[in-house]
Amino acid sequence: MSVHTTVETFISTPIAAVTLVDQFIQVRGSGGAFPPPVGVIGFQFTAKTQQSGEMLLDPPIVLTAKTNRGGVFLFAGGGTIGDSPELSIPGGRYRLQVTSDYYQPATLDLDWPPDSTAFPTILLKPAFAYPFPDLTMASNQLTLLSGNLYLSGADRSPIASAVVTITAPVNNWPFRSCTTDGSGGWVLVIPQGRSTPAFNASLHFQLPDNSAFDVDGVPVQPGQANSLPQTALTGSVLNTLGAPIPGAAITVSNVAGASTSSRNGTWSFYMNLDQVDVQAQVSAVLPSGQSQSQNIQIRNRKTVLVPPFQIATQ
Repeated sequence: MSVHTTVETFISTPIAAVTLVDQFIQVRGSGGAFPPPVGVIGFQFTAKTQQSGEMLLDPPIVLTAKTNRGGVFLFAGGGTIGDSPELSIPGGRYRLQVTSDYYQPATLDLDWPPDSTAFPTILLKPAFAYPFPDLTMASNQLTLLSGNLYLSGADRSPIASAVVTITAPVNNWPFRSCTTDGSGGWVLVIPQGRSTPAFNASLHFQLPDNSAFDVDGVPVQPGQANSLPQTALTGSVLNTLGAPIPGAAITVSNVAGASTSSRNGTWSFYMNLDQVDVQAQVSAVLPSGQSQSQNIQIRNRKTVLVPPFQIATQ
């Protein structure tokens, strides 16, 4: 595990405090009962909750906080909205969101200012970018399974705020689910080491629009960092002289959606994780209407390189 240094600072006349705990280190028992988080932590009120309903705050109120070595974050009651100077936050009941590059978002509804005798403790679960320990060491009895979730029928368009859960094999660890980050990244932690036989996992994906799908037969090597690639095609669109053509629409037969070639003529087209092996027609259509097609073999959970389209332009 990497060594992290925390500088202790204080905030004058704090009116509230929140204790954040790195739950991964806590469960492993390697950092005491309340191991503090690593990296930069952000706090914001995203909604004001009332008996009549929830009022979203857009933009949110970003709270001003300081921390000490124990992972206790102190608040003096101020915050900013957009580029505003620091403002005093009026009393009420708010939805607090805790954000970090290394942890999944955590939310909590609380009265502001909170009861000074009952400041909350929030457990933070590792996200895709979390600095996990070196799995090549036999003492780290862990298995990781990760991936990036992209929108089907488009270029590299990440899906944030989807929930990925391992449903088989069954385990009771608190890290069997993960919310995708802004890059679509997710990671699941399985408490098994290298001495465990290889197995196939089943995953459930719950998307932000409430649609869902399952993926079975994901091969996992215990004691290693495993990945689940998403089915994709990639290639380029050029003219007959080899110069890139931007803005060409890329479509795939029997798969909804389209991708667009970039400034350097390259493109990518992602499909669902449950996409089967199939022969498909891939077409490139220029803004002028000229087009070209190829028959390509799509391979489940593989990225297939499509030969360059070379289209004569006027």
